[in-house]
Amino acid sequence: MDIKKRIRKFLHDGRIGMRGRIVLGFALLVLILFLSSFIAVFEYRHMSNYVSGMIAENIKCINAAHKLLGACDDYNLRLLTAIGDTANGDFPVFDEERFSSDYDFLRSAANDRDALRMADSVRYAYSAYLLVAMEVEKVWLSDYSDTHDWYFNRLQPVYYKLRGYIDKLSEFSYTALQTNSAALQQSFYRSIMPGVIAVSVGIIIALLFMYFIVSRYVMPVRKMLSNVHDYERFDKTYTYTFNGGDELSYLNEEIKDIIEQNISLKRRYNSSRED
Repeated sequence: MDIKKRIRKFLHDGRIGMRGRIVLGFALLVLILFLSSFIAVFEYRHMSNYVSGMIAENIKCINAAHKLLGACDDYNLRLLTAIGDTANGDFPVFDEERFSSDYDFLRSAANDRDALRMADSVRYAYSAYLLVAMEVEKVWLSDYSDTHDWYFNRLQPVYYKLRGYIDKLSEFSYTALQTNSAALQQSFYRSIMPGVIAVSVGIIIALLFMYFIVSRYVMPVRKMLSNVHDYERFDKTYTYTFNGGDELSYLNEEIKDIIEQNISLKRRYNSSRED
C-alpha cells in the first residue's frame, strides 16, 4: 500500500498518534499536579484565615480580660487611698462604660455554656462589688478602724470573688487560644496532604507512562532495527509485526513492504541472471 494512502487511512481512522499520546500523558500529569497544588493552597489559606481569625479573637478576649482586671485593681486601690485620706472626701468613680464595653465583648465571644456561665458570674460579682463600693461615703464618716474593717473584711472578699471570675473567664480564652493554635498546625498538615497524594500519584503515573513509552515505542523500534539488521546481514525476511494503531505501526508496515519488494526484486534479478 502506498505510504500516502496509509497516512490518509490513519488520519481518517481518528486514532490518537504517537505525539498525541505522549502529549496527552504529560498533560494529564501536569493537570494532576496543578490541581493538587491548587487544592493544597486553597485548603491551607481557607483554614489559615479561619483559625487565624479565631486566634486573633482569643487574643482580643485575653486583652479585654486584662483590661477588666486592670480597671478593678485601679479602682480598688483608689478606694483604699480615698478612705485613708480623712481630710479629703473626694471618692473615685468607677468607669462603668469602659467595663461594660470590655465585658460585652468577652460575653459575645463566649462560644460554650461554661464560658457563658462564667461571664454571667462576672456580671453578678461586678454588680455586687459596686453595691458594696457605694457604701464608701457612709463608711468614710466612720472611725478609722471601722473604715479599714469595711475595706478588708467586706469589700475585699467581694473584690477577690470578682477578680477570680475574671481570671477564670480569661482562662477560657487561653484554652481556646491553645486549641486554635493546635488546629492551625493540624490544618497545615491537612492542607499538604493533597500535595503529598498528588506527588505520589504523579510518580506512579510517571512510572506507568515510562513503561508505556518503553513498551509501545522503544521496544518496537529496537525490534524493527533488529529485523532490518537481520535482513541486511543474513538476507532474512522482515517478520516483525505489531498493532499499535499509530504512526510507528504504519512505519513498520512500510518497512516490511519495502523489504519484501526489495527481496522480490532480488529474486527476479537473480532469476534473470540464471536464465
